[in-house]
Amino acid sequence: MASKPDKDKQQRKAKEQEGSKTTSIVRLGDMDINGELSVLNGIRKIKGIGWNLAVVLSRVLKERFNIDYNRRLDSLNEDELNRLISVINTPQDYGIPAYMLNRRKDNETGADINKIGNELVYTVKMDIKREIDMHSWKGYRHQYGQKVRGQRTRSTGRTGATVGVLKGAAKAQQAQAQTKQGEQKSSAK
Repeated sequence: MASKPDKDKQQRKAKEQEGSKTTSIVRLGDMDINGELSVLNGIRKIKGIGWNLAVVLSRVLKERFNIDYNRRLDSLNEDELNRLISVINTPQDYGIPAYMLNRRKDNETGADINKIGNELVYTVKMDIKREIDMHSWKGYRHQYGQKVRGQRTRSTGRTGATVGVLKGAAKAQQAQAQTKQGEQKSSAK
């Protein structure tokens, strides 16, 4: 019978062998996504797609294209991947309601769109830059690194050195300094 350390070594070797297997990577929304994930969880990894939108997109894939959302991403063929990418890029064309999209009434186009990946990051940066250039209150807060949405700033979100907080070593030094001052005052009398 194998001892406990021998079993642990065997289990570690088995895990290492499993980890050494090559995993497939699927490219969705300008991101490399692990092909072992299900379609639903793979969609969720894309920046700009949250849980609720991922569930609705996976239901659209199931109803329109008969692609099960529990299937692994690497099991999809080229045609199914193209359909998946099409649904991700233009969800409003497949009946997704406007309130689920992340760019409703876009400033540039006025349309309801959903941006994903690097395009979303760039758009948010440009929105912040526009606010700063307009000298709006939100732009001012962004420019000076303050909270933008009305949160409290007195106790949270502090940066820099702490003020008014003494750690153990500092307390000991302060106590020594006070005793020396007390001795000096008493000897001066």
